[in-house]
Amino acid sequence: MSCGYLGCGRRNYDGSGANNHAVDHSQSTGHHVVCKLGTITPEGGASIHCYSCDEERIDTKLGEHLGKLGIDISGQTKTEKSITEINLEANLSLTLSKVLEEGKTLIPVFGEGFTGMENLGNSCYLNSVV
Repeated sequence: MSCGYLGCGRRNYDGSGANNHAVDHSQSTGHHVVCKLGTITPEGGASIHCYSCDEERIDTKLGEHLGKLGIDISGQTKTEKSITEINLEANLSLTLSKVLEEGKTLIPVFGEGFTGMENLGNSCYLNSVV
């Protein structure tokens, strides 16, 4: 966290979400580490992301680092979900067990002409392409 820039995060894979301002700032300035402000706790927890390596990070000196930007963590209250919590919630709500088309549950069909080749032990990857 270098400059205290405030901006929204990245767009989601489906085009929804933020406007990519923090990502653009990271690319234009080299300031790669960001902190999601609504996730800061008085205990020093927060959702911190590094755009350079594209991973969540833990800052053991968060209070000290945010203090240089004028943010006192002792009075902070967590008001937003962390990126980890958002990703977990999204993964839990995925429906991968059914194939759906226009609100109808499709019936799986098996047999000759409907399925790929027989698995020969290590050919499952080929079958997934077929």
